[in-house]
Order: sequence, then structure tokens, then C-alpha cells
Amino acid sequence: VAMGTSRIPLLLLSTFLALSLGEDAEPISRLERVALREEVRALFHHGYDSYMTHAFPADVLLPLSCAGKDGWGSFSMTLIDTLDTLALLGNATEFEARVRWVVEHVSFDVDQTVSLFETTIRALGGLLSAHLLALDPQLGLMRAGYHARGGLLPLAVDLASRLLPALNTSSGIPFGSINLRHGVAPDEAVVTCTAAAGTLSLEFGTLSRLTGDGRYEAAALRAASAIWSHRSRHNLLGAHIDLRTGAWTQADAGVGRGIDSFYEYMLKAHMLLGGDEYLAMFHDSYAATAMHLRRGPWYVDTHVVSAQVTWPLFNSLQSFWPGMQSLIGDMEPAVETLRAFHTLWLYLGVHPEGFNLASGKVQPGQEGYPLRPEHAESLFYVHRATGGDEWLRAGEQVMRALQALVVPCGVASLSDVVARTQEDVMESFFLSETLKYLFLLFDPDDAVYTHGKYVFTTEAHPLPLALGVHNASLVHMPSFGALVEKVPSSHHRPSALATTAEEQTTPSHTQAQPTAHSRTGPPPAAAGTAASRQSPAGDAVSRQSPAGDSASSAGDSSSRQSRAGDAGVSAPRPPSRVEWLAGLALSRGAAAGGSRCRRSTG
Repeated sequence: VAMGTSRIPLLLLSTFLALSLGEDAEPISRLERVALREEVRALFHHGYDSYMTHAFPADVLLPLSCAGKDGWGSFSMTLIDTLDTLALLGNATEFEARVRWVVEHVSFDVDQTVSLFETTIRALGGLLSAHLLALDPQLGLMRAGYHARGGLLPLAVDLASRLLPALNTSSGIPFGSINLRHGVAPDEAVVTCTAAAGTLSLEFGTLSRLTGDGRYEAAALRAASAIWSHRSRHNLLGAHIDLRTGAWTQADAGVGRGIDSFYEYMLKAHMLLGGDEYLAMFHDSYAATAMHLRRGPWYVDTHVVSAQVTWPLFNSLQSFWPGMQSLIGDMEPAVETLRAFHTLWLYLGVHPEGFNLASGKVQPGQEGYPLRPEHAESLFYVHRATGGDEWLRAGEQVMRALQALVVPCGVASLSDVVARTQEDVMESFFLSETLKYLFLLFDPDDAVYTHGKYVFTTEAHPLPLALGVHNASLVHMPSFGALVEKVPSSHHRPSALATTAEEQTTPSHTQAQPTAHSRTGPPPAAAGTAASRQSPAGDAVSRQSPAGDSASSAGDSSSRQSRAGDAGVSAPRPPSRVEWLAGLALSRGAAAGGSRCRRSTG
């Protein structure tokens, strides 16, 4: 498979071709599925009990030290992130007890600078999902009763209100971090990643639907539209951007680290919240990946302007992609890519953070495996779409690899997948996502979870699709249930703010090396205390592009026309199947799932 002047090693290709016969996987019985599900349950409770015994109320568990560590805000992040996993595994007693503990003991009035992205997907998403599950009378999780306007909802409102000032920028692109007590620091870094700007809509939109306060949903849409307005003529986005100038500070376009959950949230926000803006952005960005980033079953990074390959790398955050493809019914490339990704898993035992497809070696500086969930996520979705036993067998192989990382006080990450050296951390997403997806993959009963009823956030927090259908009028959008007969496009000129990518791009010849747990690039700068924590200015937070009267609407910014300054250069025509897949398949009520722009806990 050609990649510029490089090719995927024959070893991987031959292994992939052998695995392509996976349709003939040995059948798996219901009894065996149940047994595998119970093994996942036992693994979850070992990790969860270890956290509660050795780390709680700290944010994360250090499984080798048998201790806890803060670093995500000091409000018991692992517990908040894991509440809905307790519910989906059927542990109603523990779920109710821990919901009430969070209500009584957690406060976000803390002098802590936090990641906007991580705090939104882990904490805010965890609170909202647990709140909605607690409210569901069919589940009966709260024996002592639970109030729709009380419980975890006031905590979610308080947290989101403290995060909202990070979105109050002249460009609409948010700051990457904010102090929960003092707001955005005067010296806060102005570089943010694409995923961070585009991964707010599910959580903020849900909060608006629950409270009737449209500020949250409008600000999230404005952020996504703002980042999209800086796409290149190829409809590609870079990984990191200067929120003041709109220049790409890391101009590598891809489907993995720094960008991944932008695609996911454009699709899922349309599913949950409705409206044409998100669907148009998803359609155009998805078509661009097929044309410019796909190389056989693999995906590479290219320069946002030239679309030439910059990094022939697999990175572990790409692994969500086949699962997302299955949500729109684009099964042929989904299955092909998932088989290739699982080949790499078998080749190395787990997925490293980065693997060089040209050299056939683990990418230097990206040797770790922090118990990431994306591969299990895609196995879950593709199995639900196809019913193939090969995905259950693949899931069993993933589970066995995780069982090999069990230590007395939890489950340890790997700092080097080749040397098999352990790392003393068990991130919250291991319990929130990795084991949740494996449990649901094997579970033949769906006693709590109902497939097609929920959309999963990028942190695997389930949100009921009915939320969007019954509350669409809050932001004057059509409901998800309306059949989209064609993908909308705009015939207006792009926003005046959206100068060409050629004019915006900062040269990017070296790819930032992530830490083992990084979703973003560099961690945010230390925050000062002088910045105020004001809310965005009401009506100013709209679905308009931030360039004043000269700016186009969010719908305009999703135009498939060439960018300003690219006169005469037409955008590539997408594969023909994408138009109807992205428009029609979404309205059939599929369920959705997971992303990464993680930064270090350091």
C-alpha cells in the first residue's frame, strides 16, 4: 500500500491478509459469551475496588504504589467518570451510594487549573450520564428516590458554568484550560487542539436540553464552527491552532491524536441534537479523510494545505475510527481497517501510542500503552453492526492482554509495549470506557443497556437519544427523528475570518511527541489568579461565526466550496456512498461511542 515513497512492511500486510479470513472465526456460544462477560466484570471490580481501597478520593489510582494521585482537578475524577459503568454493569447498590456521595462531597469551587477537554468529557459527561440513568424509572437504580432538578444536575451546571468562560474568545475557539475558581489566566496558552474545540457539543448540548439554558449548546456549536472555518481547501483540519490568529501551529491532518473526536462529535451531535450544521461538517470532513488520509486499511497524517503525507503513523487514538464508521453503515472500510488494527494488536500484544507504518517499528517516544479503550470500542460497534463472531474472538484476545497487566492493587499501564515495562498509573478511562465496551461486547442480555437508545460520548458516557427529540425546540433545531434526505451545503462565501489555510499555517516539520496519556499536545500553562470567571455575553454566544457582520453562519462555514483565496480550485468530490450514508443512515437511530485529545496528568 503506497504512502508517498514509503510502504507498509510486508510482515504487516501478510498478517493482515491472513486475518482477512476472519469471517470464518470459530463460533462462540451464548454460554461462552456470558463467561467472558463475567471475566470482564471481575476485572472491572478488581480495578474499581483497588481504586476505592487505595486511591479514593484522589483522582486516579497508582496500582504499583497502591496509592492515589490527584492531577485532574482533585475531585475524585475516577469515581465521577465511572458512575455510569456501575449502572451498566448492574451494580445498583454501589451506583446509588456513590451518586449520593458525589452530591454531598464534591465541589468544583477549587483553585485548580484543569483541561477544558478532559474535564468536559470525564467529569461533566460523567455527571450528566449518571444523572439521566438515575432518573430512568425503568432502570430503578435509585431506591430512595431522585429528583430531576436535583441530585447531580446542580453540580453539572456549576461545573459547566465554570468552564464556559474558556469558550468566550473573540474567535470562538476556546482556551485549552481554565482555573475553576479564577477563570482563564492572563498568560494562558493560546494554542489549542482541534479535538478540544470540537468535543463539547454532546455534554454542553445535553446540559442546555436539561436546563433550558441555551448558552452552553450555543457556545459549543460556535466553537466547532470556528475551528471548521479554518479548514483548508481540501476540507482538512490541522491538529493544533492559535486561537487568536487562526494559524495552524501543528499542520498535520489526521484521524487520530489532536483531531479524532472532532469527527466523532460532528456525527453524534447531529444524532443527539439535530440540525444541519453538524451533519454538514461531518459529511465534508469525513469525505476528506477517505480521499486524502486513507491508504488501504490504514490512515496517515498529511499536511493540511498540500495533503502530502507528513507522518506514515498509526496512533492508538485512530482505533475509534472503524466503530464510528459502523454508525453510518460504511461497513466495508470499517471492517477492513478494524482487521488491520487488530493485526497490529496481535503483533505487539497491545497497541502502542504510535507505530511507524513505513519502518514497521514502534515510533520512538510513543512506546506506551495507557489502557486505552478505542480498540475495544470499535470491536463493540462493529460486532453490533455485523454480529460476526470474529469480533468476539478479537475482544477475548484484548481481554486476555488486559488480564496480563493485573497487579495486586489494580491494573498497570505499560510504558513500553516491546520491553513490557509497567507504568504506575490506571487512568479513569480504563474503568469508564475500556472495560465498559468489553462488557457490552460480550453481554448477550443488555439487561441495563439498550442498543439504539443511547449515544455514547467520547468518554463512553451514554446519553439517551430521546433527549434531543423531545427538547429540540430549545435551540430551534429540527429533531434527530427528521429524515435527512440530502446533505446540506452552503452557497455563500466563507467567513471573512476564514482566511486560507496557506495563510494561516505555521510550518510544522516535527510531530509533537505525546506523553503516555496525552490527548493534546503540551499541557496548559500555569494559571494565574487575576482573570475573572465571567460568563460569555449572552446573545454574543450565537451560532454565528465570530467575525461580526461579515461572518457567515455555522451553516455557511460548512460549505464545500473552495476556501477564500482558492478561486478556481474545486474541492475533491467525495465517494458517492458518503452522501447518502451520512444523511440517511444517521436517522435510523443507531447508538454511538468514543476520542482522544488527552494531555499528561503531570
